[in-house]
Amino acid sequence: MISCLRKSKNLILLIGLFLFGEYLRIISDSMIERSAENLLFCIILIIWAVNLRRRILDAQIQKILISLAMSIVFLFGIRTAKYTIFDKNTILWYMYYIPLTMMPLMVFFMAKRISGQQASDGNRFDRYLLIGLVFLNGMILTNDLHQLVFRFTTPGDIDTYTYGMGYIITIVWIATFVLLALYRLYRVCSLPQSRSKIWVPVIPLLMGMIAIVIDIFHMVPMINNTKIYQFQEIVLLMVIFIVEACIQIGIIPSNDGYEEIFTNSKINACITDHSNQVVYSSDEQHIISEAVRREGNTKKIMLDAYTRLHASAINGGVVYYTEDIQEIVKLNHMLEEAAEVISAEKEMIEAENQLLADETMYKTKNRLYDDIARIVRPQVLMIEECLTGCEQKPEAFDTYMSKAMVLNAYIKRRINLSLIAMEQEQISLTEISLAIAESLTYLNYSKISTSILNNVKNKTADADCCIKAYDAFEELLEAYYEKMSACMVTIDEKMDQTILRMTVETTVGASLLSKRFNAYEVFEGEDMIDVTISLLKGGGAL
Repeated sequence: MISCLRKSKNLILLIGLFLFGEYLRIISDSMIERSAENLLFCIILIIWAVNLRRRILDAQIQKILISLAMSIVFLFGIRTAKYTIFDKNTILWYMYYIPLTMMPLMVFFMAKRISGQQASDGNRFDRYLLIGLVFLNGMILTNDLHQLVFRFTTPGDIDTYTYGMGYIITIVWIATFVLLALYRLYRVCSLPQSRSKIWVPVIPLLMGMIAIVIDIFHMVPMINNTKIYQFQEIVLLMVIFIVEACIQIGIIPSNDGYEEIFTNSKINACITDHSNQVVYSSDEQHIISEAVRREGNTKKIMLDAYTRLHASAINGGVVYYTEDIQEIVKLNHMLEEAAEVISAEKEMIEAENQLLADETMYKTKNRLYDDIARIVRPQVLMIEECLTGCEQKPEAFDTYMSKAMVLNAYIKRRINLSLIAMEQEQISLTEISLAIAESLTYLNYSKISTSILNNVKNKTADADCCIKAYDAFEELLEAYYEKMSACMVTIDEKMDQTILRMTVETTVGASLLSKRFNAYEVFEGEDMIDVTISLLKGGGAL
């Protein structure tokens, strides 16, 4: 709610400044008023740029967007000089096209950044584009020499002209990189809901282009013998609305929505500003008085017997959160009781060591649970996608549900293997066999033939190697789930080593294997691939 109010206030402020600037432009008849109008538009852009700097986390994208805003500021600066100081100056007129040709290229570079392209060939291509930009602007700025861009029908009269081939090239340059940028953003967007809303930034683009075309053909309505808008204002609005639309629908990554994440979290916390007023609070946050918060700024205080209040300074305020120390308190009580009961120093030391071991085990389990949650998170997200697919495409229910069951089997078995590995260094090969067999069983529902053969029963293998092999098996299933017709797994002995061999019948070869499989023995045959993993500690390919 607070985030929405802040956005509404910013929007009202920007719209108010813009309309006031348009009012000044229409009624202005002096140099000071014209300068004030352009200054207001520059203030709008600076406010927007500061807002972008806070919302956009990627440094490169942030620089590009701020450069876009500063390019439009440059555009208004040229207009101020042209109409207040150097009227009828063609060079200033030509300089309009420096930001107009730069901005589409910057948006294209931003789209490349979002897509993650970092290859050296791409950087070389960027240099060629920058060279082309320099030549294009050089042609525009030297138009007085060749008139390839604007052809003046009457010498000395810059108000009467026609467009040359250079102007067409400039328009094609601008349109090409705008369309390429939008297409690339659409292609790299991984969220289906964002792709379905790609029309949102297209609307201000089309409206802006229509308004600019109307201005080019001198068809803009007049008030007080003045156009109701000029193309610089249209460029300002078009760029702001297109960028904001891309941010809102998720094409341009930003930190918008973090308030909801904090609010819906299960922690007991709140964030205050420098005046100690609550700005954000989680749903689980219990009421903490202002006096208690102020006291918590200087020291850690206890809210009750088992709750400790922490305070940490952050940019713009302070975050307060509570820590449940019930387990620690219990451990301390046990330690105190042990100290009272045990008189011998040796027995006291043993009791303390046991308590420390329990505390260490408690922390170790917490780290393990966090690691497990991180490891299986991609599979959890894929299960959510499958369930969404079941609702949206009922005809593909069996396919989506089969894949969800395969993923669910992996999550369950992966957690089980991690818990076993925490207690012992060796894992039974029968346990691995059962885990793989469960996933293969669910593959059958997708009409994929499967089989598993365990020739090494009643034996164990290194726990870490077994878990890595099971992760590789799952990654292989996910990569070829829609590309395979059969999957066979064998656990056997070869050259005094226990091995896990996975064979997949597929027509796409080993092209879908990740770098993980470079450490294993991979054989690619006709319509099949074969992966062999050693289960010896430190083992990879045989």
